[in-house]
Amino acid sequence: MGSWSWGASGECMSELGMIYWSRRVTLWAFVAALAWLAYAVVSVLLTTGLLPGMRLMLTGGGPDPLLQAAWPVLGWLGPPLLVLVTVGVAARIRRSRDLRRRDPLRTFPKEQRREGLARAGGQCELEVGRHGRCPNPATTGDHFFPWKKGGATVMANFAAACRNCDRRKGTSIPSPQSQQRLEERRRSYFPPGVPVQAGERNEISGRTHTAAWLMG
Repeated sequence: MGSWSWGASGECMSELGMIYWSRRVTLWAFVAALAWLAYAVVSVLLTTGLLPGMRLMLTGGGPDPLLQAAWPVLGWLGPPLLVLVTVGVAARIRRSRDLRRRDPLRTFPKEQRREGLARAGGQCELEVGRHGRCPNPATTGDHFFPWKKGGATVMANFAAACRNCDRRKGTSIPSPQSQQRLEERRRSYFPPGVPVQAGERNEISGRTHTAAWLMG
């Protein structure tokens, strides 16, 4: 059973928003930690006695100058390295959970593709330009929430797509704003009674929704 229901759109938006932004923050933290580490390395080379200590040790001066310079080096490099390790562990846990969520059915069956293309009127549902609907004919079914990251192979996660849009979207997680716009557009062309909600992710058994939000 997927972690998103056909309930109120706000509930779906809330969960997708937490997933989307938690992964964005993780990426930004990784980039910031790399920049911090680069700054720390430059600072170590310019402000500590590490290089002179290494030269003295290599010329027979003993290890004492190098050991004395090592403590400031740890002070500079330790914090960014700790952040990098923490972010890396979190990303590894997240990838492991994505693997556990993967639907055994990789592609939409023929019946689902036929139904999904028909309800979209044969037109691609994904966005181009300034949030407009792509005008190209739909030829395939896209996992709105990516299959690689746990998206379910069910109609709730089906988005009609042309080849170009499907390729461009790739495995990126859609923003909650793009989900909301898609749902709004669907109200104008979906057959009456067909739910417009977009996106469903498989659950990991035994986990609460709160835990899913926090870990992305």
